[in-house]
Amino acid sequence: MGAKAALARLYETGVWSTSIYPGIASGSLAWFRVAEQLKAVADGAAAEDIDAALMDSLASAPLRVLPELSRIYGESFEAICDLSFEAESPKAGVATYILGIRKKLSAAKTVPAKSMAAACNRGLDESLRHAAEQGLR
Repeated sequence: MGAKAALARLYETGVWSTSIYPGIASGSLAWFRVAEQLKAVADGAAAEDIDAALMDSLASAPLRVLPELSRIYGESFEAICDLSFEAESPKAGVATYILGIRKKLSAAKTVPAKSMAAACNRGLDESLRHAAEQGLR
């Protein structure tokens, strides 16, 4: 069975929602490697779900996943953290979601990590501005 067929099979079963999506969203670097392999053969809804899981990892472990997300998407830390909330808004609300990310970013200890956190916070500021324009809280 090829990678694309395996992805289709996984996506159609409960394994996707019970293991794969949560694993990627956890921010585990091992799961990021899985996501990259799946992303290489994914299309349609599966590709969108992989992207969503990767971006959901930002709330779990921003300091760990930002470098990986930047590498995968070829975007700056600020751009990655400028979240649109177009497809779905967080259950707890945008402001609460962003506050949770900011709290985790505040744990940055090294100069490079603090710089990355500052760039992400600029992106989160833009996220809040865009959310307010859309009437989201």
